[in-house]
Amino acid sequence: MNDTISTKNLTIRILTPQNAGLVTEFYRRNAEDFSLYEPINISNAKTIHYQRQILEYEQHYFRVGSMVRFYIFERNAPFTVIGTVSFREIHRGPYSSCVFGYKMDQNYRRKGYCYEALYHTIALVSKEFSLHRIYADVMPENAASIHLLEKLGFEKEGLQRQTVKIKGQWRDHYLYSKIFPDNN
Repeated sequence: MNDTISTKNLTIRILTPQNAGLVTEFYRRNAEDFSLYEPINISNAKTIHYQRQILEYEQHYFRVGSMVRFYIFERNAPFTVIGTVSFREIHRGPYSSCVFGYKMDQNYRRKGYCYEALYHTIALVSKEFSLHRIYADVMPENAASIHLLEKLGFEKEGLQRQTVKIKGQWRDHYLYSKIFPDNN
């Protein structure tokens, strides 16, 4: 799989542990905001040591084919991470599916960048891994993500009760999925 995707406005690429500083800055700018939607340890997320460990973990699981995370950059700013998209729990064979998640820097939302990045990475990963199904969890109050998933062709399957503990509370999530019948 190619580790870099170039689109009209973005460069989307897989990073290595040597890029931990770029990822650390991304989390320093956004950790408080991200903590509203995911179980994040804010103090850890803001350290280079922690991000280097995460990037090592991501590289290992990319090599074995069970996950891939792309980092999103504006084409004219190749050293400022503005978002991520990850595909994890990649299953092949009769399950042929994965979970995906994404996040965007709060200062780069509502510019179409997230749609652009997801559109291209979903197309690549679904074909590269011959996936039949990709699914995502989204909190019911996250209207922007719900709109984005639906624009990308994902359909709501239902409510998952008390799925993830965020800020000490178990939170419900909608389950959205997209089927790729041509990848059978």
